[in-house]
Amino acid sequence: MSTKESPADASLTEENTGIKSILEHIKKLDNSLNAKLDSHTSSLKDLQSGVNDIKLRVCQIEKKTEDHEERICMLEERNSILEKELEKCQTSINHMNEYNRKNTVEIFGVPATRDENLFEIIKDIGRVCNVSIETSNIDAIHRDPRKIINPIVVKFVQREKCNELKAGRHGKKIMANQIGFEGNSRIYINVLLTKEKSHLAYQTRSVMKNLFQVKAHVWVDDASRIWVRKSSQDPNESNMKYEIKTDRDINRVASELEKST
Repeated sequence: MSTKESPADASLTEENTGIKSILEHIKKLDNSLNAKLDSHTSSLKDLQSGVNDIKLRVCQIEKKTEDHEERICMLEERNSILEKELEKCQTSINHMNEYNRKNTVEIFGVPATRDENLFEIIKDIGRVCNVSIETSNIDAIHRDPRKIINPIVVKFVQREKCNELKAGRHGKKIMANQIGFEGNSRIYINVLLTKEKSHLAYQTRSVMKNLFQVKAHVWVDDASRIWVRKSSQDPNESNMKYEIKTDRDINRVASELEKST
């Protein structure tokens, strides 16, 4: 004899089936969430490992940077020492070159002519300066073709004769017509500067010429030293002069001259 399921039992069965379905769905969701959580956990572990690796590399880079900065400081200090030593060597070489030129003068303003006799020209210049110059006093004489105006370069055998000519030119305005040339062009007898000292003198004149508040006079003495002083007609004003030894002195002296106005 078969039993017939009551409506209540059928309803309960349906509810149980629905609950089972919901539980299975929840279980699937839970499994899915756990899988995703495991995946994220794994990703976080990988990320943490990457972060730790980056931190390690950053520490290594910081250490290398500190080492490099320390080395840079050492190199800068060494470079500063070498620059000072190089400056001393250059100064020493310049002094040697200047010493070797102490018996040499450079003469500007003498017109160039074909078949000119430079020995006779320097003798005539000497007579104007009340200095007796013989051919035997001259070691070498020539025009300098490297310069546009081709000055005459005279190297004396003895420095005393060269100094005598330098002293004799002071206070005299030597003109070309005094030594047999036409015209009234002026002749200048200058010390022969080294390339470095000549450039320094040029820089000095350029800067002092462009001063706005003061006029400055620049000259080179017989010892190849460059001097600057303020040009003034006031006898009560200081006549202080400044020696220019390096390019750093130029702007310093220019500033002091402008402050003094």
